[in-house]
Amino acid sequence: MGKSIIRKFTVLLSLGLYVLLADSKAAESEVALSAGTGIVDITPDPDVPLSGPIGGGGKSLPVHDRLFVRAMAIKSGDNSVVLCTADLTMIDSKLHDRIRDLVHQQTGLPKNHLLVSATHTHNAPRATPLELGSAHEQYQDSLVKWVTEAVVEALTNLEPARIGWGSVDKPEYCRNRRWLVKPGTQQPNPFGGKKDLAKMYGGPGKNGVRPVGPTDPEFFVLSAQRPDGSQIGLFANFSIHYGSGVKGEGVSADYFGYFSREAESLLGGTKEKPVVSIISNGTSGDIAPGGNPAKVGKGLAEAAVAVIKTIKHLDRLPITVQENELSLKVRRPDKKRLAWAQAVKDGTAKKPAPHWQNVYVRNTLWLNDYPEKVPVRLQAIRLGDLAIMALPCEVYAETGLAIKARSPFANTFVVELANGYRGYLPTPNQHRLGGYTTWPAVSSPLAVDSEPKIREEALRLLNSVADQQVERPVMKNVLFIAVDDLRPDLGCYGSDYIKSPNIDSIAKSGVLFNRAYCQRAICMPSRTSLMTGLRPDSFDGLGAHFRRLIPDVTTLPQHFKNNGYFTQSFGKVYHGSWEKAYDGNSYQDPISWSVPRWTGSPQYYFSPEGIRKAQEVFADPNHKRLAKIKKDPDNPDQWKDYFVQGPSMEAPDVADDILTDGKMTQAALTRIRKLKKEGKPFFLGVGYMKPHLPFIAPKRYWDLYDPAKLPPVLHPDRPEGAPGFAMTGWGELRVYTDIPNKGPVSEEQTRQLRHGYAACISYVDAQIGLLLDELDRLDLRKDTIVVLWSDHGYKLGDYGMWCKHTNFELDTRVPLIVSAPGLATGGKSNALVELVDLYPTLSDLAGLPKPFGTEGESFAAIVGDPSLIGESVALSQYPRGPTVTGYSMRTDRYRFTIWRNPEDHSKVHAVELYDHRSDPGEMINIATDEGNKDLVEQLTQRLDAEWEKSFAGRSR
Repeated sequence: MGKSIIRKFTVLLSLGLYVLLADSKAAESEVALSAGTGIVDITPDPDVPLSGPIGGGGKSLPVHDRLFVRAMAIKSGDNSVVLCTADLTMIDSKLHDRIRDLVHQQTGLPKNHLLVSATHTHNAPRATPLELGSAHEQYQDSLVKWVTEAVVEALTNLEPARIGWGSVDKPEYCRNRRWLVKPGTQQPNPFGGKKDLAKMYGGPGKNGVRPVGPTDPEFFVLSAQRPDGSQIGLFANFSIHYGSGVKGEGVSADYFGYFSREAESLLGGTKEKPVVSIISNGTSGDIAPGGNPAKVGKGLAEAAVAVIKTIKHLDRLPITVQENELSLKVRRPDKKRLAWAQAVKDGTAKKPAPHWQNVYVRNTLWLNDYPEKVPVRLQAIRLGDLAIMALPCEVYAETGLAIKARSPFANTFVVELANGYRGYLPTPNQHRLGGYTTWPAVSSPLAVDSEPKIREEALRLLNSVADQQVERPVMKNVLFIAVDDLRPDLGCYGSDYIKSPNIDSIAKSGVLFNRAYCQRAICMPSRTSLMTGLRPDSFDGLGAHFRRLIPDVTTLPQHFKNNGYFTQSFGKVYHGSWEKAYDGNSYQDPISWSVPRWTGSPQYYFSPEGIRKAQEVFADPNHKRLAKIKKDPDNPDQWKDYFVQGPSMEAPDVADDILTDGKMTQAALTRIRKLKKEGKPFFLGVGYMKPHLPFIAPKRYWDLYDPAKLPPVLHPDRPEGAPGFAMTGWGELRVYTDIPNKGPVSEEQTRQLRHGYAACISYVDAQIGLLLDELDRLDLRKDTIVVLWSDHGYKLGDYGMWCKHTNFELDTRVPLIVSAPGLATGGKSNALVELVDLYPTLSDLAGLPKPFGTEGESFAAIVGDPSLIGESVALSQYPRGPTVTGYSMRTDRYRFTIWRNPEDHSKVHAVELYDHRSDPGEMINIATDEGNKDLVEQLTQRLDAEWEKSFAGRSR
């Protein structure tokens, strides 16, 4: 959906300073405003070295354009706040404290009411002793005086004013500079350790796969005008780094300088009524400008003027300030890294280090002298309905976006490199990918877990300056229930013979989706698609663990964890439920969870007959999968630790919690009770194995059904005209000892298997009821999103086949129910939705920032209003070997499938077309009917367009 040129328009409703210390809660009355600006030249003398590139700087001459410190003061009554930005790479924390002290001495301004930030131009003097070289002490002393002078000038120039703000998206000026690189092309880091998965500079190059993070294109403008409408000044904010557009050595303010000069000119400042135009750096630690400094500066200046013309300036609004310091750990070197650095420095290393590596040798030794922890100052300023968050780090865009999304204010911007300097702030996942900004150095000293702590404290401060009208909503918990191999045979879906009262109750409290579809009808790729928000073509679908192919992906639970949630997995959420069941072929993802997942025993059989048969299977020396296991003849229960496929069904007369799904439920209940006491928001993935084969449930659930009264198979014959590619040999069922290796299953055994499937549904339903009851008992249901889904549908003798593994409606259609507090109840939606949509949907429902790079579309609006139509198609796919894949599209009326070569879509092997108005069972393929030639061509074009659209914005 396109955005208007000016996306946000909000007015700052009046000005009146909240002069608050960190613990102040008292409200000030709103009073009339005044504003003033100050500007002081801070261009260095010729002997002052510049920051320059990493590893060394340059001399200060020639002067391409001069450097300034600019300040804007806003006053209400006797109270003032000052926003100040200097054309410098960064300002050291100690130097910043000196500035605050001197400003306070000369003006009485409370120290926490001054925000001082740096633009980050690298063609500026060293004001901080980093790996770039020693700071120039005389210039530092002068800088303290100059910044103070600009602040004093701004306060001295106060005059009656009106304030307003607005924003516009300018995506053309920002791009993510961190790129995932192709496997095998990763470069080692300076320390000789594990190769980095991401690189920082040079764009994609020949080995770049895709950016590993989002951008934030929102350009904010805070405007101060005189009552007659003439401009006093502006304070802008945009999230891109410096441009390095000045050729050779020399002084330059980069695009920040171009912006200020151009905006001041466009706004018509005079000597009598000057305009001071300030631009601060947003969260841009991983963002580079899309263009040279002159182009970017000029474009943003023109945008600022356009925004100002839309703003309604008012003369009153409340202002509140809160500030706090966190004490965060430093990544000091371990013994091995310290020994390496010392050997290189002493010349005793096996081979000399190149210059760039020597930079990190010095940094390693410097970090060793750092304290265990350092203070990190955070500042929140409220201006009416606008909030300003100031952080002392080079912050990644995803962190800034997350703060904006969860801020209690509808409008928030973040100023980085403010009130000190504490280096880059990668997220934990970005640390894992590596790259220059994650290497332990003075430029990135904070511990890996610092970003979540800073983000949460920033949100706490924002909440503390908000009043009750804009208070941050309670974080909604998520109970994420997966049921393996469950087709929509449930009471709430109209299957009157199935007893599923607890699942039905979720539908009554939320929205049931009648037409929800998986992306591939088999466990691993379906679950991986849902959990990553990507379609199978983006992670190769089968075989390798998805992290080998998309190592940069942030999964659904990881996204919640990164936003302050406790996350844990129970049972089968990703593919594979047990540690030993798949002999290393597990698809778990520890980084997704706050604690290790709960995994039960792979034991399936509990009756004497079932146990005896399982022992025989385990002991069989010719068993293809189990023969390699070293058998212990003294341990008759060894089979219980492995995935043993004996009989296809069993009805043991045991308690619910003897089986793995029952044990898992009890473990999940224990965790829920603990989280209630701790008051933590949670995302709990609870994955039930049943009704997956073998069909085993306690006897009392079998007793709920009379097999003679179960409905017969509705469509037992193969669809007419369906190609061989569309069929499956249902080998998943044939591996069980009581199933024939060839030919059909008998009518009697079909009835028994369908009986077992129904019993397993009711068994799982009872376990889900325990979870729901506990949420109610603990008064958590009102704050918990409950979602129930299955990874794919299932065939129970339909078309003469069993299990899944096709593109037919029976296998791709899944049950999906979402119950969200405060939204629709008892609703049924006929919208076409997909499991790949769940990731962005749950993010929206929980109020989290939009996940980066997902390929589904949020249907959160439908959870609020089930009458909405939603998407126009649903896409699925299934491979038949390396050269044939069926790409399937479900429209409102048709199921259309093309069997193609996945590497060359022009090679078509077969086509299927089923009309659901006349043939809801998909029994007759009408693709070859002469009268449908044009329809097939239209659907082909539509499928191609929808398939391409679904990958928009993500390289494949």
